[in-house]
Amino acid sequence: MKSKLSLKNLLDPNLNFSVEAIHCHYLTEVPALDEIFLAAPIEIYRFRHLLERGIDKTLPGAIIIMVPDDLNETDSELVSLSGSNLDPVFVAEHLKKAEAACVFVSENAPISDKWSAACQNAGLPLIGVEMNDKILTDKLLELFHLLTAPTQTVHGNMMDLFGVGILILGRSGIGKSECCLDLIMKGHRLVADDSTLLYKNRQGGVTATVSRKFAGGWMEIRGVGIIDVDLLYGIAALRKKKDLHAVVELMDWPEWKAEMKKQGNGRLSSQDLGRFLAREPGDSGDIEERNLIKSYLGIEIPLIQIPVGPGRSIANLIEVAARKQMMEFSTSRVRTKFPSGN
Repeated sequence: MKSKLSLKNLLDPNLNFSVEAIHCHYLTEVPALDEIFLAAPIEIYRFRHLLERGIDKTLPGAIIIMVPDDLNETDSELVSLSGSNLDPVFVAEHLKKAEAACVFVSENAPISDKWSAACQNAGLPLIGVEMNDKILTDKLLELFHLLTAPTQTVHGNMMDLFGVGILILGRSGIGKSECCLDLIMKGHRLVADDSTLLYKNRQGGVTATVSRKFAGGWMEIRGVGIIDVDLLYGIAALRKKKDLHAVVELMDWPEWKAEMKKQGNGRLSSQDLGRFLAREPGDSGDIEERNLIKSYLGIEIPLIQIPVGPGRSIANLIEVAARKQMMEFSTSRVRTKFPSGN
């Protein structure tokens, strides 16, 4: 089955993603690439494997990758696999008949005039790339997934703290960007400021990146203006994308208190720690956490709500939240019981 994704979309040099586009050059005159649609799910064949499978069994919309050795018409293994017919005209015509999308030639391998003419006459795009076949395959799979995966744009900032992806939410003017600037100065890394694009990754999780291609590395700080994070703090302060592990929502103090009241009392977040620690040994010492979640693209992400007020170091609190999330990933879990005895 063919997808709605065309070859033109896949090879667009101005993709609106942080992932780098495929740098290619066309070895034949380019037909209408927007009329060539890819298979869904994407089908990628090594030329050698295709010969073994049978050219006539090529699925519509499939992509063929040829490595330098595949262009040797006298190669005994290729001749054996192809049934003694490696004529470029025969191959190109049968691939076109099977509605193959295109043929990539890896490592900028030189193409004979015979191959170019055969693909040109058959109307089959022949495309040269510098990368090898393994890297090209991974790149094609990644791009196809990015262009077809569910996405969602959110008003928030994305940071990488200790390898933990944190999405910072909150109303306009609450201090999200200023908080991120504090975190950058502490050595953490910015992914996106103000507007973040979320997409479902190939592992079934959620990945975040900038919502616009050229927005990466820029921040808007009220009173200061637009700043170039790369120029001021270096490339180590940035990263192009990051898996989302937790969401931090910055809230005004009255809003946070109202939310705590709505969720109910008797939890650690709203009870006096002194009274908790003063319990007699043997008393039930379970720490009742507020296990809040935020759902993006059908996937539940842990949510931490932090009240903003004078004198509170929000950057430090977010660091603590990230460290706690790290413990959730590790073998040593967060302590959930108060020790009995001395």
